Amino acid sequence: PKGLKSVVCTPQESDEFDQVALGLQWQWHGNVQPEWYYIDPRDGGRIRLFADDWHAPAQSLWDATNLLMQKIPAPDMKATSLVRFVPRDKTIGERGGLVVMGMDYGVLSLEQTAEGLMLTQRICKKAGRGGKEELIASQPMSNNKIYMRVAIKKGNQCQFYYREDGKKYQAFGKPFEIREGKWIGAKVGLYCSRAKSTNDSGWLEAENFIISK
Repeated sequence: PKGLKSVVCTPQESDEFDQVALGLQWQWHGNVQPEWYYIDPRDGGRIRLFADDWHAPAQSLWDATNLLMQKIPAPDMKATSLVRFVPRDKTIGERGGLVVMGMDYGVLSLEQTAEGLMLTQRICKKAGRGGKEELIASQPMSNNKIYMRVAIKKGNQCQFYYREDGKKYQAFGKPFEIREGKWIGAKVGLYCSRAKSTNDSGWLEAENFIISK
């Protein structure tokens, strides 16, 4: 009718983790376990993901269950998160960061290695058919708290970026294409994993997850 104004409404996307429960946009890659995460809504909010090796062999995250993700909401978008990674006693093989998951997937991670803390990009092609991750780029890091970003263009072209305090975003690694999942579209989110079991684990803490154009 004349005089009525339409309002653009979209499902919930960004999250400051300032509520005691996860927003409805979030989906776990498998059946959630209470020990996977902790939300602290105080002082602006944050979520802590604990490193877990359940069904997560070092060569692929395809069978990992503790990936916290949401459906990609637009063909052209950015997902940005301020993260802090704390490995347990410098346990080699623990890592965490951004993940873009589909039949092919890519991750941008802070990773504890034998050479110390590294920023890495890995890509896994044909993940659903047993494909193994390929290390694309790696560089030493002295800062364990950084901004991570993935920019998605034209629906399936991805590029990772990172930024330390007071610096501009820098492209990291190389662009890659994402593919749909088995029965759903590709997803984007956060993860923290380890290569083997230990009594305690390190963790990835995210202060936010912001979707923007």
